[in-house]
Amino acid sequence: MKKQPMQSQSFYMHLVDTGEIEVLIDNAGIDQQRKHDLMMILHSHIHTVVIDVVLSSLDEHDKKLFLVHLHESDAESIWSFLSARIIAAEAKISHAISSLIEEKMKDLLALPKV
Repeated sequence: MKKQPMQSQSFYMHLVDTGEIEVLIDNAGIDQQRKHDLMMILHSHIHTVVIDVVLSSLDEHDKKLFLVHLHESDAESIWSFLSARIIAAEAKISHAISSLIEEKMKDLLALPKV
């Protein structure tokens, strides 16, 4: 049994839609193991982008508090914390995720056909 990406339980997953990129990968004829690996890399990259957006929007003290909330993995408390400290936190995170996915889709579409 394959492990799911660690980020699959992350607080922002309701903002992630990888359906279109999965269709592109399927249509490219990529085998299941490679597809799984590509999706793991994508989710890892999404996680990095989200954490970057959040940390770059917080002051030093709040960065530490956010990391504590993140470690506790309570999505409700994380969103409550972020909403109180970052204007339009969910919109900023959603935009960053969407931009990354669009960029990766362009990369996939630019690959030579096999």
